[in-house]
Amino acid sequence: MTDEIIVDSNEPSSIIQEIKDRADFKVKVESLDQGDFLYPHQGVAIERKEASDLAQSIQDRRVKEQTARMRANHDHVYLIAEGNLFELPHSNIHENSMTGQLISLAVKKGVRMSPTKNKAGTGYAANRIFERHRDGEHEEQTEYVKRHDTGEVEDVQVAMLMQIDGISKSRAERIRDQFY
Repeated sequence: MTDEIIVDSNEPSSIIQEIKDRADFKVKVESLDQGDFLYPHQGVAIERKEASDLAQSIQDRRVKEQTARMRANHDHVYLIAEGNLFELPHSNIHENSMTGQLISLAVKKGVRMSPTKNKAGTGYAANRIFERHRDGEHEEQTEYVKRHDTGEVEDVQVAMLMQIDGISKSRAERIRDQFY
């Protein structure tokens, strides 16, 4: 238990307790300038937004500013969206605007997102993110994983196409011939 995570002191006590109960990290609670959960040793910052707050912060562009500051200071930035993002009775943000802004954060800004149902789910998600980084599981997997037996197929393109469910050798060859 040498790694330390930091939880913002403004976070609800139920989330802080959930993280402490689940974490095999040292948990420190203090006021944070950016992000709600940090894993400084691995360069991880997580921002938590309840659905209604996320909708408001999208409308006033606060979430873009927050994530930009986090991206400038941390290698890995996450957004945990807590609650139902598409049933907000006190918000006038359109569903497509919400979806478009979240996609923009993910694609343009490189912010990884995780939806959660409630505060317990948020505590669980934050812990799993930290564990994955600690254990090196956040890195892109580049090794080839064979799912289907392709037999003695020598053509790499055909063998790769045969990894798709429902693609036989003859169909893979037709696809290859059509596009290559």
